[in-house]
Formats: sequence, C-alpha cells, structure tokens
Amino acid sequence: MKQMTTPCKTTRLKRSKLENLFRHAKGVYFARIKVNHKSKERSLHTTDYNLASSLLPER
Repeated sequence: MKQMTTPCKTTRLKRSKLENLFRHAKGVYFARIKVNHKSKERSLHTTDYNLASSLLPER
C-alpha cells in the first residue's frame, strides 16, 4: 500500500534585523503581518533594505 505524505512547506524567506521584515532568496523584501491570528507575507517590491524598512506598516 502506498503511503501518503504531505509536502512540507519550505520557505525562502530569511529574517532581517527588523522583526516583521524578511528577505526572499532573490533579494526582494517581504513584510510579515498577522490578520485574524494568521500570518501573511506581503511583498514590498524592493531590494533596498532602507526603503523596505520605511515601507513596513506601523502598528
């Protein structure tokens, strides 16, 4: 009998110095936000760290 395996979710996002700012393997920065107790990633459409940190949504 064939055993079913669930694919594990791999991420290419790496943490940066800021809490909710992550960098994709291709260099684009993402903001990680929580909506209804679920984590969502949104692209900031930039590879510049200073610009990405200024685009992070304020709490």
